[in-house]
Amino acid sequence: MVNISKRKLKPHLEKQILQELARQIARTRGVSHARNFLFELLTPAEYVQLAKRLALIIMLFRGYSFDQIERSLKVSPTTVASHWRGMKTGKYQALRSVALFHARGLPEDTILESLLKLVAEGPNARKSRWDFLK
Repeated sequence: MVNISKRKLKPHLEKQILQELARQIARTRGVSHARNFLFELLTPAEYVQLAKRLALIIMLFRGYSFDQIERSLKVSPTTVASHWRGMKTGKYQALRSVALFHARGLPEDTILESLLKLVAEGPNARKSRWDFLK
């Protein structure tokens, strides 16, 4: 669980800080640099929390069942339902294009697709859980 100070920032200062965070993320060059940036900025728990949240939202947009999401990401039904409600009310429009990128004519069998299939199917769905890397 993320611990946030009870002492609130002034709204304009919070807005500037969040804008600077977005600016710094946008300045990262490549996946390796972005990964290092996030590893230095976030705790391991925060990093996993954000990654699971992104995967959950992508899986919802891709039509995975609540049960598949709960089992594969080890999240509660309440967590899935709250993100589903957010999706239904238009909350994740910026993430929608990421989740539905294959609709733009990109190959469906990308690393993200392979990862989502592996997560949804679980490690025992294949003879060797690492066959997809070959």
